[in-house]
Amino acid sequence: MMLKLYGALASPYSMKVRAALRWLHLPHVWVPMGMEHAEVMNRIKPAVIPIVEYPDGRLANDSTPLLLEFSAAAPARSLLPEDPLLRFLVLLIEDFADEWLTKVMFHYRWAAEEDQRVMSKAIIYDRLRGNGLDLIGLAAQQFRDRQVGRMTLVGCGPEHAPQIAATYARVLALLEAMVPDRAFLFGSRPSLADFGLFGQLSQLAVDPTSCAIMRRDAPLTWRWLMLVDDAAGLDGEWLSADEAGEDPAIAGLLGLVAEVYLPFLAANAAAIEAGAADFAVKVLGQVHRQPVFRYQAKCLASLKAAFAGLDAAVQDRVRALLGRPATAILGA
Repeated sequence: MMLKLYGALASPYSMKVRAALRWLHLPHVWVPMGMEHAEVMNRIKPAVIPIVEYPDGRLANDSTPLLLEFSAAAPARSLLPEDPLLRFLVLLIEDFADEWLTKVMFHYRWAAEEDQRVMSKAIIYDRLRGNGLDLIGLAAQQFRDRQVGRMTLVGCGPEHAPQIAATYARVLALLEAMVPDRAFLFGSRPSLADFGLFGQLSQLAVDPTSCAIMRRDAPLTWRWLMLVDDAAGLDGEWLSADEAGEDPAIAGLLGLVAEVYLPFLAANAAAIEAGAADFAVKVLGQVHRQPVFRYQAKCLASLKAAFAGLDAAVQDRVRALLGRPATAILGA
């Protein structure tokens, strides 16, 4: 089965899926999405990348369900550990990367003038390559204006900068301490969590301001991302549940999940339930305000369902790792 993966180098979710497909040894062709592929985009809703085209012509485009499907198709190189505790922790951290760390990526891409200028042209070049500098420049300015205007909507505007910077610094510090001693987060093989983190960090490693921070504060993490991008030639083993439970990198990321991500998801879901247009939640000592986002209510529902599917002993271990206030958000 040969898959077509339509994506973009500046899309964290495209890079996430491409790297995971390489690890899984699933035959695929990477198709850089350009104007010539408008017909593909018109055939799918929502019209967002990455898009996977199956041999029968069917299209799909939500990165996490796609990778869960592909992981099941390649069990020897599964993205999920068999141990139920590790599996749940992988899902938690991957969701944190997809839905919260993406705010870090979006903020650094569009907050500063240099990043706006450099990345708007790079992104539009990828789409309009071959159409000349004048058109690329005009489209880049229009795209830049639109993306900068969306920052508050996404929850990563200038008012969110302290939370963004604190999140980025903590993630980099945790990974920089880990990568000299272990290839991946949950062992010597990558998990769905590694690929989730990789997707966002692959962009932060390129955009000018965030790249400078990473090269300065986490140079081995910057290099590690190149390993994750194509780990097809590697094999490995999972940590045991006991090893994972005592690991500082995993504990640190779970700390961010407990302190930041789960309270954020809970506040968003409560606001949607109440019919509110926006919400506020205290995050890392700052009040975080943004409009509600319905997709993230689905994320919380999925995490709750995954937690409910654990047996009581495993749920107790999750409580010990996350703390009772955070675990209560999951329904415990």
